[in-house]
Amino acid sequence: MSMLSVVGIGPGNPEDMTPRARGALREAEQIVGYQRYLDLIRNEFPDKEYFSTGMRGELERVHYAVDSALGGVKTAVISSGDAAVYGMASLVLEVALEKGIDPGEIEIIPGITAALSCGAILGSPLSCDFAVISLSDQLVPWERIEKRLEAAARGDFPVVLYNPSSRQRKEHLRRACEIIRKWKSPDTVCAVVRNAGREGQESRMMSLAELAAESVDMLSTVFIGSADTVAVRDRMITPRGYQQKYGCLAGGETGHPDRIGSPGLLQQNGREIPNDPGHSQQRNKGRKLLIFGGTTEGRKLAGIADEAGYRVTLSVVSAYGRETAEQAGAPVEILEGRMPETEIRRLLESGRYDCVMDATHPYATHISGSIARAAADAGVRCICIRREIGTGAGEQMIFPDVASAIHYLNSQQGNVFFATGSNAAEQYVKLKDLKDRGYIRILPSETALRKVREAGFRSSHILCMQGPFTEEMNTACFHYADAEWLVTKASGKEGGYDSKVSAAEKLGIRVLVIRPPDYSEKAQICHLEEAEQLIRAGEL
Repeated sequence: MSMLSVVGIGPGNPEDMTPRARGALREAEQIVGYQRYLDLIRNEFPDKEYFSTGMRGELERVHYAVDSALGGVKTAVISSGDAAVYGMASLVLEVALEKGIDPGEIEIIPGITAALSCGAILGSPLSCDFAVISLSDQLVPWERIEKRLEAAARGDFPVVLYNPSSRQRKEHLRRACEIIRKWKSPDTVCAVVRNAGREGQESRMMSLAELAAESVDMLSTVFIGSADTVAVRDRMITPRGYQQKYGCLAGGETGHPDRIGSPGLLQQNGREIPNDPGHSQQRNKGRKLLIFGGTTEGRKLAGIADEAGYRVTLSVVSAYGRETAEQAGAPVEILEGRMPETEIRRLLESGRYDCVMDATHPYATHISGSIARAAADAGVRCICIRREIGTGAGEQMIFPDVASAIHYLNSQQGNVFFATGSNAAEQYVKLKDLKDRGYIRILPSETALRKVREAGFRSSHILCMQGPFTEEMNTACFHYADAEWLVTKASGKEGGYDSKVSAAEKLGIRVLVIRPPDYSEKAQICHLEEAEQLIRAGEL
C-alpha cells in the first residue's frame, strides 16, 4: 500500500496548519475531503489531484482514499480542526481494518481543533478540565447527548459545543441550554465564535440565559463557562486557581478592579453586574415589563428580563410570532394580534406595567409611533430598541423605499431577488416582467404567501423560509434565482443584513438597499446591549 495519511488542517488559516500537516499534503499525490475544506487549501497545493463529496459522503470518500492508496497513489484524507476529534481518523481506520490493512500503516497527523482555536480568540476559557460535546445526533442518539450534557453540567466543567445547530436541528442548542441551566447559573459566562481562523471571523459573549436565543450554525462553536469563569472586557477567562493558592494573581498584582475572580461580579461592556441570579430576581420581583416585538431582540430581552425577576409580557403580531417566541423558551406571557394605539394606551393605563420596550422591526414605524404616543399618554416609561444600521462596503445603491428601487430596476435587465418581505406586496406588481424575473423570500406564513401570490410572483419563484440566514444559505438562494440584483432592507446584523450583502458581493450581484425610515417619536433610544444592561442593573 502506498502512503495513506489522515491530516488535521486546523481551522482553515494556513498559518494555523502544522508543519507536519503541510509536509504530508506536499508529499501526497491526491487529497481527499469535504468540498468546503478542500477549498481552504487548494491555493497552497494547486498541483494536487482532488476528490470530494458532499457533507454526508464520508464513507464514499474514505473507501475511495483507501482504495487509491492500495492502488499505489499517495493519498491524504483531510479534516478541519483535528483529524481525530470529530474528524475522519476513526472512519479511515475502521475501513482499513475491513479491507485487511494494518492500521499501523496509516499516519494520523493532528491539527488544532475548534475548542483550541476558538478558545484562543476568546482568551482562556479552557484553562483546566473541560468537556467537548457535539450536538449533532446524526451518529449519536440525542438521549445519549442529553446524558453527556447533564454529566458535564453537574461536574461544572467548562463545556464546548460543536455542531450546535443546523437546518434540521434548530432546537438543539435551546434544548442543551435547558439541560445545562439545571446545574449552572443563568448568568454563567458564555460565548459563540464563528468562522475561527477564516474570513468573516467573529465572536460574541453573553450569559447562559441569553445563549438559548442566539442564532448559531454549523460554522459556530459555543462555549459555556464554569462557576469560576469571568468576562473581563473582551476576554473569557477560567482561572486555574493561582489566586486561591498564592493569594494573588499570576502577575503578582492584588486589588486590581478588573482582577480575575471578582466575587459575584460579571463584566459586561465595562460594567460589573451581579453574577448572582437571586440578587437581581429579588430586586426586580413584582416589577412588570411589556415588550413589543417578535423580533430576535424582543425574544432575547424577554428571556433576560424573565431571568432578572421581571414579570414579562411579550406582544407579537401573529401565530407565527407566538410559535417562534415559545420556541425561544422564556416562560413569559404572550399576547398575540395587532394592537391599535387605543388598545395599547388602555393596556398601559391599566397600571399593569412599569415600563414598555419597543423591540419591533426598525421599518415598522407605524406601530413604533403608536407605542411611543400611548406610553406618553399613560405616563409609562418607553424604551425604543434601535439596531445599529450600516450599509456596509462595496457598491450598494441606497433608495428611500421599495417603489423607487423598482422604478430604477425597470430600466435594467436581469433577475431580481427581493429580501424585503411581504409587506411591500403592492409595490412588487410594478416590476416589469415580474413573473419571469422576480424572486422573493418570505416567512413561512399563509398571510405572507397569499400577499406575494396576489402580487404576481410565480410559486416556483417564492422561497418560504425562516431565518436567520447564513452567508452560505443566502448564496444558495441567490444561485437558485440566478439573481443579478438584490433588494434588501438595511436591517442590521440582527436582521441578517451583513450575510446577505456578503453573499451578494461574492457572487457579483448588485445590491439595492432600502434606507430605514427616521424615528421621530419621543422615547428613550437604546441599542440592544444598552437595554440588556438596564434590565440586569434593575434600572427600568
